[in-house]
Amino acid sequence: MAWLALPGMAAASAPALLTPITLAPGINALPDIAGTGEDGSIAQLWRQNNKVRGQHIFLVKVGNATAVLEGRDQINDAPDVGDDMIRSVRFARGDYRGTSTLYMLIANRDIGTSPYAAAPTHIQSFALVKNHESFDFTPVRSFVATEKYCHADAALLAELNFPLSPTYAGRATPTGC
Repeated sequence: MAWLALPGMAAASAPALLTPITLAPGINALPDIAGTGEDGSIAQLWRQNNKVRGQHIFLVKVGNATAVLEGRDQINDAPDVGDDMIRSVRFARGDYRGTSTLYMLIANRDIGTSPYAAAPTHIQSFALVKNHESFDFTPVRSFVATEKYCHADAALLAELNFPLSPTYAGRATPTGC
């Protein structure tokens, strides 16, 4: 498994080392998902909208509790037509404040009138933490990439050295253009 560091962390905190998680369609079991001793899972589902486009829907569970990101329990990507991923959602394992937990990485391209053009890309990382009796994804880092990208997975590779998705359909260039 590859390790990667989230660059640019504050000097007072060490960079997070993350181990990418490759998901299969359906339910993916993860032991001790949030560092609390409770097993969990990530459901990777596909919703087709009866046109060219569809999207993955991700649901994260810890025991019987559903984890939320910014109040939402469903996290979606936005593949557009495949070779120009607008929003990529990926998962990894890593330490957050001394506890091994699940991380979620999101790359989101600010597309204009065309999803095919290179676009500014926002990259965010979140750690799964217990908040009283619930589980939430708390923000760890957020930045706008210096380059413009035509594929959100290409942005994660170039900016964080995060491996391409097994379903990557973009161009074999650093920006995916």
